[in-house]
Amino acid sequence: MKQSTSRSGPQGNASALEPTTRRMLASILATEEEHADDLVGLMRGLHE
Repeated sequence: MKQSTSRSGPQGNASALEPTTRRMLASILATEEEHADDLVGLMRGLHE
């Protein structure tokens, strides 16, 4: 059975997060986006 992924409540609302938590998650997201960009570059390099 698939679990519900409802975005209601504080867990799904970024504006309800404490400022420190929000900054930490934003930093983690930025790092993951950089990793994704790096991976795209590597994959493109394999197909050249």
